[in-house]
Amino acid sequence: MTDIDSLLAHPAERSADAQLDTLEQRVWQRVGLAEERRHLGRIRTLAVTGALLFGVINGGFGLLVPATPPSEIGVLTLAAGLSPLSGMGIVG
Repeated sequence: MTDIDSLLAHPAERSADAQLDTLEQRVWQRVGLAEERRHLGRIRTLAVTGALLFGVINGGFGLLVPATPPSEIGVLTLAAGLSPLSGMGIVG
């Protein structure tokens, strides 16, 4: 037997008054849960918007800072190809 079959077979066990006594309380609980979820959604949206705004502002200020000129010591790096071993095909 399924749940529906058992409910139809024994209707006296579940009276209509028993279901309706707690109906309003269950409805208000669902309304409260929906409002709480909506409130948490707003907080989450506000947090993401704030983080995005913070990133955009910091990125904008990063563009205003002048770029540093290349260092004069750059000729001593391995990428410069001035190593004595570079002539032999050995790259570090």
